[in-house]
Amino acid sequence: MTSKNKYRMWVMVLLAWIVWCGIAIGRSARAGKIDIRQQAEEALAFRFEREINKDYDALGIPYSVESARKGFLPDKRFMVTGKRRFEVEIDSLKEKQSLYPLESMGFKAYMLEYCSSFPLVSIRDGWEEALGGDVLLLLVLTCTLPETDSMHVERAGDLSIERGDCLLGMYYLDDFYTMQLAAYARISFWQCVGWGSPEVSVPLGGGLVLWLAFVVWKLYGRFSRRDTDALAADSREKSVWTLGNLAYDKDSMILTCGGQRVDMAPQCLKLFCAFLFHGGYLSDEDIFRTLNWNLSDGNLNVKKRHAISNLRGRLAELDRRIQIKHEGKGYKIFINASEQCLDT
Repeated sequence: MTSKNKYRMWVMVLLAWIVWCGIAIGRSARAGKIDIRQQAEEALAFRFEREINKDYDALGIPYSVESARKGFLPDKRFMVTGKRRFEVEIDSLKEKQSLYPLESMGFKAYMLEYCSSFPLVSIRDGWEEALGGDVLLLLVLTCTLPETDSMHVERAGDLSIERGDCLLGMYYLDDFYTMQLAAYARISFWQCVGWGSPEVSVPLGGGLVLWLAFVVWKLYGRFSRRDTDALAADSREKSVWTLGNLAYDKDSMILTCGGQRVDMAPQCLKLFCAFLFHGGYLSDEDIFRTLNWNLSDGNLNVKKRHAISNLRGRLAELDRRIQIKHEGKGYKIFINASEQCLDT
């Protein structure tokens, strides 16, 4: 496999890993966001009940809830004040859109607001503490008191997150539906990702292995090229090139095997010397230039294979350990220690 093809393979593997990680992280974030929103809503409901009960008890107003008679469910609620009598129809949808049972807690919330003692700030602070302080929070309370028909809004928290994408929910707080709470929480994408879950950790671990493999491959390629370049430079500097039992004296242009002069066809000798000059590897283009072949010739591949075959045959006669194999877009000459040398 050529270096270019190897790089293509690495790029494809890297892209596949990126897609894999992206899908895994995206799925984990979607599932995590649902869980965090649910936890935030549960923590908010807990803080509301706790703070409302505590502050209402501090008012010292007696309060009790009379359960409906068996088989009879009221459809209206009534409230009598010093000015007039109020009534409201019970809305099952609004009852469900609440943080706690309005039948038992709604009147307490109403009385706290009526007495200007609603603990919105302490609820927000307790909510933030329950979530660990890593999430930006905002509570917006909108009240319309039936006695005055006036409306006022109170906020507690970070005002910058009062937008639709941060809205956790809208909730009714009293049994006459005059108090409505908007809860906002800015939950970042990365907070929702379950980094310790197998769904995410496995792709990330695979990326680490991939990175280590790439580093090893690059280091191996660098040291291999360094060894090849060193061999080529060493070959150019020497006046005698040796490989196995063969030695070629550049000055006298004599080839010997085991100290005895041997003959080799001019084309084979050119190829053999070119291999030694280039450190043991010749690309196809190196072979064409060495043998002075015209690059426009349509039979270059056939002639190349024939020339390599002739050189292999002659080397087998002189030193069977010297072998040539196809590698990438060229050929490599090397010593195979497992082969026995043929005496000349």
